[in-house]
Amino acid sequence: MALFPRVAHFLVRETERAKVVADDCDLRGIVRMGSQVRYCVDKAGHVRNAVLVYPHEADISLKRISVLTPVGAALIGLSVAGH
Repeated sequence: MALFPRVAHFLVRETERAKVVADDCDLRGIVRMGSQVRYCVDKAGHVRNAVLVYPHEADISLKRISVLTPVGAALIGLSVAGH
């Protein structure tokens, strides 16, 4: 929590309200670790593409964002548009 205290606290709150599902549960349409996402970054409509990864796999030059970044924490668990 020392490196990213605000994000860590956000993830703790998200974990507390999370629902545990079976391993074989169909999670298509839900952003999770390894998901390739396309998201809007501002009101002007600028779009970015990225893959959501664990911190040790993060590499912005490869468009791999950590779940411990504010953007990564905000994306995880969202429903995919159109689902």
